[in-house]
Amino acid sequence: MLSFQEISPGFVSTDIGGGSLKTPEIKAAFPMLKGSDVAQTVQFILMTPYEVNITELIVKPVGEKM
Repeated sequence: MLSFQEISPGFVSTDIGGGSLKTPEIKAAFPMLKGSDVAQTVQFILMTPYEVNITELIVKPVGEKM
């Protein structure tokens, strides 16, 4: 049986998309998750028991206002 989950992270600090989100002003205005935060979320989903169905998981950094 296949299982599908949707992970919706907030802002994630990565090198994807150039450096426009790395200025100090942007970092102060928009708290960001680390790539490892998202990876740990995926690991959490993969470790859940077979009988547990996580259909959607929204992950945001502390302080994100959106």
